[in-house]
Formats: sequence, C-alpha cells, structure tokens
Amino acid sequence: MRITSNVIHFIASLLFKRFRRFEREISEIQQLYENYLTRRAIPTEPILIRAVILAEDHRHSQHKGVDIVALIRAAWSSVFKSSLQGGSTIEQQLVRTIIGRYEKTLSRKGREILLASIVGMVIPKSEISSVYLSIAYFGTRMNGIEEALAHFDLLGTKLSSRDAASIISRLKYPEPERISVKRQNQIHVRTEHILSLLTSDTLLLASPSLANVSTTTRLLAASTAP
Repeated sequence: MRITSNVIHFIASLLFKRFRRFEREISEIQQLYENYLTRRAIPTEPILIRAVILAEDHRHSQHKGVDIVALIRAAWSSVFKSSLQGGSTIEQQLVRTIIGRYEKTLSRKGREILLASIVGMVIPKSEISSVYLSIAYFGTRMNGIEEALAHFDLLGTKLSSRDAASIISRLKYPEPERISVKRQNQIHVRTEHILSLLTSDTLLLASPSLANVSTTTRLLAASTAP
C-alpha cells in the first residue's frame, strides 16, 4: 500500500508541476500581448502581414491555432519520404519563440500545439501575425520586426513587395553576423519564392473571375514549395 501511495503522490506531483509550468506559459503569452499593446507605435505594414501568412501559414484564417492538414502532411513526409516539412502555424511559431523551446521531442511539440490552440483566446486572430513579427528572430541584432527593418534602413518607409519578401525570408533563414554564400543563396531563393506568392495572390485578388473564390482556395493556388 505504501508503494502505491508513493506512486500516486509522484504522479500527482508531476501533473501539478506540469500544470503550473503550463499556467506560467499562458501568463507569458498574456503579458507579451499586453506589452505589445503598450509599446506599438504604428501598425505593422499590411504587406508584411500578407507575406508572413502566405509564406508561413497560408491557411491562417481557416484554423484555430493548429493546422491539422499541415501536421498530417508533415508526419506523412517524415515517415514515408524521410524528409522534414514544416507544419507549424504562426500561433505555434509564436509560442515557440515565447517559451524558447526548440528541441525535437513529442512532449515539446504536444505542449506547443496545446498552447497554440489557446493563443486565440488571449490574442485576437487579426493581431496574431503582428504580435509574432514583433518578437520574431530575423538574424543577428534583428530581434523583432522593428530591429529587422532598422537593420535594412526600412523603418518608417513604405515597403515594396520585394522588401517584405526579403524580410520575411529571414524567418526561415536568419541572417548571421557573418553570412555565408550558402545562406545568401537560401535567403535569395526564399525571397523569390515569397515574392512569387505575393504577386500571384495580388493577381488572384484582382481577377473578377475569382472574386467569389474562398481565401483558402486562393492561397492554396498561390502556394508552391520553394
């Protein structure tokens, strides 16, 4: 009986610690949003929002923080094609940046998915992309979109589609202080890919024949693998 009691006590203690940690992480998300509302001086450029959604999470408006389709595709690719594909939504990337955990474990991924599904209860969907960009890592001395824009002397200027594509490309390929030829090529290819998505999306939006097509269909039509 004493062994059983000790096991129950251990499990209860473990669950309590996990709950407290989970509670702290939700509080961190709430605090981040409050700080964002306090600090923001000007709205994030719409072209940046379009670029990050098209590049990182083209079904952003269709899910509640977790893209089941993308998760299944990523799992299928990992198991049957032995290749890694991104299945993370902007909410998941926001959570990952906040909690600072990047290890490739099921427990970390599970907690990230659970927290991502709660993000929408704390931050309005229309502001999640802006909040993420405000803290995202773009490279050395480029923590957050303001530092990234300032790094390229673009802060306070009207951004072109190429400017936006170039900035957002660094979410996948952060720019180190000493950039290699390989990383330069990765950023260039990613920039061109995002630019093509922006161009295609603009053409689709402007086409009368596609005026009634759903956002998901238009974004899927614009999306191709880099």
